[in-house]
Amino acid sequence: MLSMRRIREQVFEYEMGLQLPALSVPEGVAAAHVIARAEATGAPVAALTVVDTTSETDLCGRYGLCLSPNVRTARYTQLAVVKPCRG
Repeated sequence: MLSMRRIREQVFEYEMGLQLPALSVPEGVAAAHVIARAEATGAPVAALTVVDTTSETDLCGRYGLCLSPNVRTARYTQLAVVKPCRG
């Protein structure tokens, strides 16, 4: 998680001048934290969190999404990629 925090600080705080609140996931909600690494060196180059939003029906309504009741949903948040690895 330290690598993830460092990547996000570099991209969001230093490059973009944003102060993001610490990412928190409510208890009982599934989340996956992903770190991408450079193939050649293994150095961390990107971070992403995916949060299960299946139970957040108001979120779907806010964005006009008409989904079947049995559909699972998720949101991607705080995707950060270090500058030399952006396309």
